Amino acid sequence: MRVRFLLIFFFLLLAGSSFAQITLGGRIGYGISASSLELNKGMNRSVGSSPLVGAIIHYNLDLKLTAGAEINYYRFSESIEFDSALSPKRGGKPSNISMGTTLSYIQIPITGRASIGDKKYRAFISMGPYIGFAFGGKWTNAPRVRYFANLENQPVPDYPSLDTSYNLNQGLLRKIDIGGLISGGIEYQVGTTDYVFAEARVQLGFLDNYKLGSDARRAFSNSNYVFPSASWRILNFSAGYIRTFKLPKLKSGGDSKRAGKQKRGA
Repeated sequence: MRVRFLLIFFFLLLAGSSFAQITLGGRIGYGISASSLELNKGMNRSVGSSPLVGAIIHYNLDLKLTAGAEINYYRFSESIEFDSALSPKRGGKPSNISMGTTLSYIQIPITGRASIGDKKYRAFISMGPYIGFAFGGKWTNAPRVRYFANLENQPVPDYPSLDTSYNLNQGLLRKIDIGGLISGGIEYQVGTTDYVFAEARVQLGFLDNYKLGSDARRAFSNSNYVFPSASWRILNFSAGYIRTFKLPKLKSGGDSKRAGKQKRGA
């Protein structure tokens, strides 16, 4: 619903502005990713990395302000390593355990951008929300809750065993990612309407990547591991090419009527 509202607002801007310029282009780059998971002693994080590629469409409200959207492909990942001395309160010691999460997204940012500088060189800053749709991924060495029987012979979650892998369609990884971004960069004019640019961007996810039930939460409370609950934190750098096109001005209804009267009177 929020994305639909933003798109409606964007197209209203298109209809209401008389500047009438649109920018099309693409980007390629590389980024690093990690989650917001806070680690206990004995847990170590390795950040993930991935190339990115995307398409850009911007509507120029005037020479300095731009509203637009992108479609980007990006893969987010990280790995959590566990020291061999780290073990649950019950059970044996793990050895050489590494838990990894990898998700590939088609991501759609909706951004506003402000530029400063002359026509040849410009610096810009942009920000806005994004939504990502995961279409592939896995969770390796993910927690599998083990049970023991209590005095009433009822199963009670004991501790998580880090020996199970899940793919995206098994329901423990979230398929939608929503967040915000802020970026800055520079543009250089290489033609009458052509620019190349370089940009650095920070993205912060708002939603938990994992969907685990109360049994898993109780099992983690019996262990030295941190319960997996985290959103993405992304830093990427990209370069790209854009071209500006001047749109034809729409005639108002009054102008059309006057043109018709002149034609009939001729």
